[in-house]
Amino acid sequence: EAISSIPSTGIGLKKISAGRIEGLKNDLYFGNIFKHPPVGEKEDRLKEVIDQINALEEEKLTNRKIKIAAKALRFVAENAKKILLLTYRLIKRRLSAAYLYFKPKLLGLCRRLLEKIKNLASQAYNKLKSVSFFAAASGKLAASKNAFWEKLRGITPPFLKNISPKSRLIIAGALVFLILAGATTATFIKKSREEQNIKYYGTLLEAAQKAAGEADIAQIYQNDEKTKDLVRTALNNTEKIIKSGYFVKEAEALKEKALGQMDKLEGILRIAAPNKIVDFGSNSSNIQTCGLLLLNKNLYSYNSQNNAIYRYSLTKKTSEIVAVSSQNIGHLKIAEVVSDKIVFYTDLPAIAVYDPAKNELKNSAIKFGADENDVIDLGGFGNNIYLLNKTDNEIYKHSAVLNGFANGVKWLAPLKTQFLTGLEKKEPLINPVSLAIDGNIYVLQNGGILKFQRGYKKEFSSPSTLIPFEGATKLFTAADEKNIYVLDPRNKRVLIISKLGKIVKQIISEKFDNLIDLAVSPKEKELYLLNGTSVFEIIL
Repeated sequence: EAISSIPSTGIGLKKISAGRIEGLKNDLYFGNIFKHPPVGEKEDRLKEVIDQINALEEEKLTNRKIKIAAKALRFVAENAKKILLLTYRLIKRRLSAAYLYFKPKLLGLCRRLLEKIKNLASQAYNKLKSVSFFAAASGKLAASKNAFWEKLRGITPPFLKNISPKSRLIIAGALVFLILAGATTATFIKKSREEQNIKYYGTLLEAAQKAAGEADIAQIYQNDEKTKDLVRTALNNTEKIIKSGYFVKEAEALKEKALGQMDKLEGILRIAAPNKIVDFGSNSSNIQTCGLLLLNKNLYSYNSQNNAIYRYSLTKKTSEIVAVSSQNIGHLKIAEVVSDKIVFYTDLPAIAVYDPAKNELKNSAIKFGADENDVIDLGGFGNNIYLLNKTDNEIYKHSAVLNGFANGVKWLAPLKTQFLTGLEKKEPLINPVSLAIDGNIYVLQNGGILKFQRGYKKEFSSPSTLIPFEGATKLFTAADEKNIYVLDPRNKRVLIISKLGKIVKQIISEKFDNLIDLAVSPKEKELYLLNGTSVFEIIL
């Protein structure tokens, strides 16, 4: 009867009154049911009922505790103001009592300490007086001491004169308090700044992470310009964070990710150990190489200090110093391959031509214009040479003649003619750096490339890179080559750009620590880089 009278569900069981539960428990535990225990399903049901009753009692006990706690919390919430006020008064009362208790003890301690110091000083002074040397001067010292204290009293502020010991102690305590307060304030300000920095650089890190994430999405949709902007933002933020010293580990990891995005976006090839094929420095000590040229499967470099010409055979894999005379030609400054010969511009100024077939270096007839006195680069096309002059931002063309080169003529169209064409509204060249010729002339300046045809500027989209090539020093191309090559020593890289102005590849290496010049093999299969006195070979 006890088992059958209990509802079969937990919901029904919860509705049973406490008295009913107690009665059921008595029936179950103390009734005759255990004299005739149930078996089978009834036994299982009996155990289930007992477990349910125990759980219900525990739940009701918990609810009762919660109600008591809630009542206490409600009381605290409703009387919080009163409690705080009472707490404040209690603390104040205790502190006042402590002050009144310790004040006389502290004053007495200070008096005893000062008296002890005075006694020790007097003892030391009396002992020193017994020394013969000191005894002779003790009178003077005493007089000086008295005079010193008189002067000190004279400069003592009025409010400190004749001050009582008690007041002195209070002033000393106030000074100690001010010092402690100042130190506490400084610590607080430092902590506040620290918290501000953590918050600022944390926000900066979140912005960098967001930019890197959005760059991934933009790259999927091939939105290159947006991707570049986002990666640039991520890199700039991570650089600031790393310099600050906050969140360095997270920023460095994010920077690596952003660099990976940049590499993929801009075709960057990073080379840890480029192949070094020759070191011209092994031919002699303390040499200075100034350029690199490729002619008939030989690489040439030269030393402007002593006019030595170095040659490396790509077929024989051997290097040597070319034995030629360089008397009366000046120091070699700039060089370019023109019609199977190497043409040098020297500091006289003059033009010298090296003929590998004859192994001969000699002067070539030429006349320079009055303003043609600051040549910074040399290019060749056909048998003619073109000199880039920095003084007047001009290109001078010298046509080949029987015994050398004709007088230079300004190659760029006059500024007035440029205006009439509507192609250019400013000076064609401003601080040029280098030129390269393939029929058109390309000029490197201000981290960009300009294209000219027959003296007129033509439309050319200079590529935009995440890391600008404002420090680039050398431009190279040829009529039979598809690409333009830019040497960027500042960023330890070479940029390969199509003649439509698109980035083809960027080659970067930490080993490119002193890039000077470059040369490219026919059909653009190999790239040669002069780094210091060494030459690296890069397979394209």
